[in-house]
Amino acid sequence: MIEALNQINDLSGGQSSGLPVRYTGRERGVVLTMHGSWHRGWWHGSEKAPRNESEQGIVDRGSFGVIDMTSHPLQCRCGTLKGVVHEPRSANHAVCWCRDCQAFAHFLGRAGEVLDERGGTEVIQVLPRNVVFTQGVEALACMRLTPKGLVRWYAGCCKTPVGNTLATPKLSFIGLIHTCLEGAPEVKSLDEVFGPVRCWVNSDGAKGEPKPKVAGMGRTLGWFFGTVVRARFNGDYRKTPFFNMATGQPVVTPRILSESEHVELKRAVLGTA
Repeated sequence: MIEALNQINDLSGGQSSGLPVRYTGRERGVVLTMHGSWHRGWWHGSEKAPRNESEQGIVDRGSFGVIDMTSHPLQCRCGTLKGVVHEPRSANHAVCWCRDCQAFAHFLGRAGEVLDERGGTEVIQVLPRNVVFTQGVEALACMRLTPKGLVRWYAGCCKTPVGNTLATPKLSFIGLIHTCLEGAPEVKSLDEVFGPVRCWVNSDGAKGEPKPKVAGMGRTLGWFFGTVVRARFNGDYRKTPFFNMATGQPVVTPRILSESEHVELKRAVLGTA
């Protein structure tokens, strides 16, 4: 389906002033009907899909963005918080060995699930506009290791890490942590959906010797300027489930660790707790 819609967009140069479209196709075993139009690279219309064998519901897509029917499920360990990640092939797949990411895993009590044998965290960097929560958003929580640290998001119900953002929505990206993308049944591998890991960073924090090599920074910078900086100029940064754009603040108040709590987590990371 998305291929057909993209062909229509390509024919109009992404700038159609309202080329009407109606397309019916099968996506992941579900028959979907699309009707609407492209305008300046955005899809305006609706998506009709059967909720069950006898009932159909209409979901208004409005001007949320270019519809990409290829998406990947997101959910917490207990299933309270659920959502989807759209446009997965636009993501940057990376591994971070920094001690702050390790400290976050220890804060949640999930170090054994989140970290690899060298202390690395596998992350999928995407635009927040591509993250849509469909259930349990009231369980979303966040914290900061220090008053000026990253905002680190998790499901408060079961302490499943969700991802990391800057403290401002103006530089719009989130590094989704792999565990929230692996919990849904029959899920494909992250390499298959988002592409292979292409960047390895902060190797000074890796456990053991010799330290692994940093690689892929050039590609990540290219992704950052082509995705994040572009979102700042075209207004996509305003579409985020993590920040209230009226105030510029996170949608939930971050818990900021005390100095003693932070020290305790650093000891856990170093194995001296």
